[in-house]
Amino acid sequence: MEAAKGRYDDAGRLIWQYDNAHYVFKDGPTVPYGTLSGLKNVAGGDCILVTFAGGSAWLVSKFANPRQPILKLPADLDHPECASLAGGELVILGRSKLPRGDYGVDCLIYRESSLGYQLSEEIPLPWASRVYDLNAKTGDVLIEGTAQMFAGYYRFNIRTKRRTWLGFVPADYILFLQNGVIQTLDAAMRDSK
Repeated sequence: MEAAKGRYDDAGRLIWQYDNAHYVFKDGPTVPYGTLSGLKNVAGGDCILVTFAGGSAWLVSKFANPRQPILKLPADLDHPECASLAGGELVILGRSKLPRGDYGVDCLIYRESSLGYQLSEEIPLPWASRVYDLNAKTGDVLIEGTAQMFAGYYRFNIRTKRRTWLGFVPADYILFLQNGVIQTLDAAMRDSK
């Protein structure tokens, strides 16, 4: 982001002004700050998830041209939480509206074809409330459950559809999907059986 200005008020609080601020994307295109209402990274890919002000659906766009979508995501996908692109497969997990008006998590898997990215699988996860991390190589996802008290955390594999309860541990999503951590968890779970 360029041209954002910060100043301190009389109480010492930092106040940011975005009147002339804009996002600068790869190879130079700019988008005014106020026109974007959401911006997310796609791990492993040369693209981003964007949504523009005014309630538009989330789009997958190339870094070089954020206004030119390569894929429009379903309107009920309210808030993508993580996305990854690997081996021609785009995986997006995020909060979506359920028919009853409450929220769940959906996993959308798109495969690249000559016609662009085509939805190949949708995995509804109504038992999930939040997604923390995704390892596209293994298919493992760290997810928080929906229970009101003691929701707990789960390791879910999008390929095998196997869900493993991890307990009430805090979700340190930065470390969770590191290979060493996964191997340690697998060994501990095998030893506890």
